[in-house]
Amino acid sequence: MSAAASRFAALFNSKPPDNDTQRATLARELRLAKGFTLIFVVCNSAEERRRQIDALSRDLPDLHIQELPVRRKIPHLRDVLRATLEEPLPDAVFIYGMENWIRNDEDPRSVPFILNLNAARNHFYTDCPCPFVLWMPEFLLALIAAGAPDFASIRNGLYVFTPSPTEEKEAILATQRLEWTELTGLSLPQKQQRLKELEEMLLRVQNLPKDRRNPQDEASLLNELAETHYAMARYSEAEPLYERALAIREKVLGAEHPDTAQSLNNLAVLYYNQGRYAEAEPLYVRALAIAEKVLGAEHPDTASSLNNLAALYNNQGRYANAEPLYVRALAIREKVLGAEHPDTASSLNNLALLYDNQGRYAEAEPLYVRALAIREKVLGAEHPDTAQSLNNLAFLYDNQGRYAEAEPLYVRALAIAEKVLGAEHPNTQIYRRNLERLQQKRKQK
Repeated sequence: MSAAASRFAALFNSKPPDNDTQRATLARELRLAKGFTLIFVVCNSAEERRRQIDALSRDLPDLHIQELPVRRKIPHLRDVLRATLEEPLPDAVFIYGMENWIRNDEDPRSVPFILNLNAARNHFYTDCPCPFVLWMPEFLLALIAAGAPDFASIRNGLYVFTPSPTEEKEAILATQRLEWTELTGLSLPQKQQRLKELEEMLLRVQNLPKDRRNPQDEASLLNELAETHYAMARYSEAEPLYERALAIREKVLGAEHPDTAQSLNNLAVLYYNQGRYAEAEPLYVRALAIAEKVLGAEHPDTASSLNNLAALYNNQGRYANAEPLYVRALAIREKVLGAEHPDTASSLNNLALLYDNQGRYAEAEPLYVRALAIREKVLGAEHPDTAQSLNNLAFLYDNQGRYAEAEPLYVRALAIAEKVLGAEHPNTQIYRRNLERLQQKRKQK
């Protein structure tokens, strides 16, 4: 039972009413209310709040209810009321959304919005001469009670709506992990929509009462949010999210848990793609050690750790260190995941890149060709990984002076990237430069 529900039960010496009973009582109070009436409604779920507001509108067809979502930081609620209250006056005003910018760990004495509720408590009677319903998660009720006790004392009613634990868990699971190839295959608008959904879910999890909060859910959502930012090349937004997920997992799960290794790996990948190799290497090494110890030498996550550490060495020109790791990762993936798995294609591509960097073109070409074939078949002709394979094979031909073979591959890679990743994505810019450079060389011949 939540703390607000417990207070309700203590007040009436009984269990808190169920949601339908609560709504019926609230509807009756709204129907009978005259003038300013302050009502607090506690609801930790935005989805449940939406259900209850819609149901109240159906239950009260003769009342005009004005909704005022306050999702952006404001210092004075009175300013919003004076600017947006409708004429003629509505029969009730529902206000919600403050949890989008007031954190659950804030000192209420440092939040102007809360302090001004207290200071302006006697003015709401004239600013809003109708029922005034504040919908909020439980943590915000506690902050208002602590920071604006005089305002809280003039409330007429307190109602509590609770989603079932099953609904909460299902909502969390609904936004859980996408495989990397699925995530990168989303269009830019789809990635932006996923960001919005993940941010809303993270806020919902963080606003749950402490007895129902699961740190692992929070860490998973932080990680997913970071990965989506990363897939959009928004590295500065991804980094603090990865760091927070890692800190939670190390504290809750321990230093050698597979999820901790995942967070170490993800943060290392971010550093690697920014050229921060000295910061990335110890994280990769630690993630590999955990995977080998906990998951085993032939686990797919072990292959991923081998692959990532090898990529770091490859980019530093440490080819002798990289090659055996790439070979081992490819062997694991072919054995465990199969010859046509996207991760197998990634290993083929990466080993080919190693050979390409050393000028071992005859060894690189069949691996690039095989990786491209897998990606076109399994991921589709317009997937970003397919574009990467096209670019890499074109680059191989380009380096050998095989310009006629390289150009159509560059053209296709760029078209895919512009469509799926957007014109400003780093990969799109690389493919564009490669194509322009090739075309310039062909003109000079």
